[in-house]
Amino acid sequence: MKKSLLLCIIAAIGFGVAPTFIQLAVQSGVSQTSCVLFNNILLMLVCLVMCLAGRHSLRIPAKKLLPLLLMGICGMGFTVLLLSLSYQYIAVGTATVINFLYPSIVTVACAVFMHRRLGRSSYLAILFSILGLLFISVIGTGAASFQPAGLLLALGSAFTYSFYIFGNEYFGIGEYPVWSAVFYMAAASACVFVAINAMTGQFTLPPTGSAAIFAFGGAAVTSLSFLLLNLGIAGAGAAQASFATLIEPVASVVCGVIVLDEKITLFTVIGIVLILLSVWVNSTPSREKAPAK
Repeated sequence: MKKSLLLCIIAAIGFGVAPTFIQLAVQSGVSQTSCVLFNNILLMLVCLVMCLAGRHSLRIPAKKLLPLLLMGICGMGFTVLLLSLSYQYIAVGTATVINFLYPSIVTVACAVFMHRRLGRSSYLAILFSILGLLFISVIGTGAASFQPAGLLLALGSAFTYSFYIFGNEYFGIGEYPVWSAVFYMAAASACVFVAINAMTGQFTLPPTGSAAIFAFGGAAVTSLSFLLLNLGIAGAGAAQASFATLIEPVASVVCGVIVLDEKITLFTVIGIVLILLSVWVNSTPSREKAPAK
C-alpha cells in the first residue's frame, strides 16, 4: 500500500511539473498539438517495450477496445491539449487547479450513470469546487482582466479527464494489464493528433536545443506520470490515490510562480484552497456513498 501511494505521489508531482515544460516548449516555438503528439508517441513506445519485456499480451476484447480508444483520445490527448491552450489566457497553476474540478464531475457521473447516492460530503465537495472556481476565475482576477476563454478551456480539460477517470471504473479497464490498456489509449490519441497536425499544418519539430529539451522533457514526465498513476491506483485504489493527487495543483502553482514568474492573488489562493478542500472532502470514505439499491 505504501509503495502504491508513493507511486501516486510521484505521479502527482510529475503532472504538476509537466505543464511548465509544455509552456516553455510552446514559448520556444513548438505547437501545442505537437507537444501532445510527442507525449503519446513516447508513452506508446514505453508501454510496447514493457509488454515485450514482460511478455504481456496486447490482446483486449473487442467490446473493451472502443472505450479504451475513446478514453485515450479524451483523457490523454484532449486533456493535455485543452490545458496547454488555456495557458495562453490564464496562469499554468490556475489552469491546473481548475482541472481539479474533475473529482466533483466524476462524483456526479457516478450518481447519474452508476446510480450511486450522493451523501452530504459529496454535495459539500461540489459546493466547495464551485466557490473555488468563482474565486479563481472571476473574483481573483477581477472582472476587467477575466478571460473566459482560458476558463472554458481549463474547464473542458476537467470534463475530458473526468471521462478518463470515470471510464476506468465504468468500463472495467482495471481488469486488464496496465501496460496493454495504456498502450491502446496512447496509440489512439497519437493517431488522432497525427491527423490533427496534418490537417492544420501545425506540426513543428523543436527549432532549438532548449526547445527539444522542454518538449521531450515534458513528454517524458507526462508519460512516466501516467504509468505511475495507473500502477499506483491498481495497488492502492482510487479513493486512497486521490489523496496523493492533491500535490499536483500545488506543484503546478509553485512551478508557475518560480519558473514562469506567474502572479497569484489572495483570492486565487482562497480558490485553490477551496478546490483542494473539495477534493479532500470528496475523497473521504463515507457510508453515504454506498451504491443505491
